[in-house]
Amino acid sequence: ANQLFRQSGSSAKSGEKPTGPLSMKSIASMSMDDWNLRVQAADKGDFRSLIESAMQISDATLRRKVITAIVDRWLREDVNGFTKYWASLEVNGADGKLAMVALALQDSLTNLDPKLAASDEIFVIVQRLISYLSGTDPERALAWAEKWLMNDTLDQAKVSIARNMAKTDIPRGPALN
Repeated sequence: ANQLFRQSGSSAKSGEKPTGPLSMKSIASMSMDDWNLRVQAADKGDFRSLIESAMQISDATLRRKVITAIVDRWLREDVNGFTKYWASLEVNGADGKLAMVALALQDSLTNLDPKLAASDEIFVIVQRLISYLSGTDPERALAWAEKWLMNDTLDQAKVSIARNMAKTDIPRGPALN
């Protein structure tokens, strides 16, 4: 049978696109350079499967770098696709995956060019990140809200963050208002 996809973790030969499904064995043997080749060669429709593969990396530092590289590119080329992926993680209760993507998203947002960072699409993603963080890390949610939001949107985020903060730090929660 003909092999349709490269499954090796080794670097592609010149001109060959490193694409196709990855086995656990190949994921375990891939370096950051190998992952960068995959991220660069990916079409925007491949980001979802690529990020799912990257979530299988056992080295937490490498995993975060790879997922961040994918999110960087995804935000630049298909913001709406990324937003749909984030929403699917929320709907499916994929908390572990959402946590990995949230870490990478925080890194990626700091790498955005100013024009993209000011877009409505990124604003929606930032609001979702703040909402997620308000339940998992209210202090970090507050920092993101104060950095990215203004006026009524900031006030609304603070109310949500305060509710979650009050669950663990009763005096601190109401002090946000």
